[in-house]
Amino acid sequence: MPTAVRCSFFCVILVTLLLVVLPQLLYLSLLSNLHGQQQHSAHPVLEGTPRVELRWQREQKDHMKSMLGSGGILDASRQYRIYRHLLARDAGQSKDVALASHASLSNLWHLQELVQRCDGRISLALFASSGAQVKLAMVLTYTLTQLCQSVRQRVSVHLVCQSGDTAVFPEQDDAAEFAHLQTSNTSYPNNLLRNATRGGIGSAAFVLVLDIDTVPSQGLRSGFLDLADKGVDPHLVFVVPALEIRHTRRLPGTKEELLRLYQVGEV
Repeated sequence: MPTAVRCSFFCVILVTLLLVVLPQLLYLSLLSNLHGQQQHSAHPVLEGTPRVELRWQREQKDHMKSMLGSGGILDASRQYRIYRHLLARDAGQSKDVALASHASLSNLWHLQELVQRCDGRISLALFASSGAQVKLAMVLTYTLTQLCQSVRQRVSVHLVCQSGDTAVFPEQDDAAEFAHLQTSNTSYPNNLLRNATRGGIGSAAFVLVLDIDTVPSQGLRSGFLDLADKGVDPHLVFVVPALEIRHTRRLPGTKEELLRLYQVGEV
């Protein structure tokens, strides 16, 4: 299945799940996949299933279990727990533009468009406000890597939750508990999440910090790297203009198209 089709399909599943209509189906699908991995050692590899893919799944599962088993770290206020780098990721280039963003579970579906518009590395801090949301966050994070190749190749996920909540790899939890999942009234720690996602960038020389529902213009990364090649003071901060477009309009692909929409009041 093409990557774009997988991502679009999973976006529909995410929206449905987050509206608390069919959350059990996604979770049962994950359990089925995990069960299949457990049976792999006792049965031959199915025809047409790449061995490298199955090996990656085992390695990713082991990596996530290791990160969760560490117990995470507490922030300075000791009110929140942070699990960094839940997905195994290469360090990447040192001279690059990486994107940093953060989201609650209800806004995670915006990640699809962010991945499609940004061709570089993405660091995402995911906030779970309750113990039930922590479990759901683990299900979504692991399942995203199975369905969307772009996510597993370029997105680094950092889970942020209440200090009293701990995360474990989802294997035998009861899926029915998600049917009554409600939004918590816990405040959304914007600054902590920005710091968490910024700290998870790694060696990238330049970082673009965006809200999850904001997307960069096409070619921004390559264009900025061309500018940086001419010499940029590493201590400079570039303020990127943000514009809002009517929901009925598609996102403009060029600056000229953006200016035309701005002149007629559509942007």
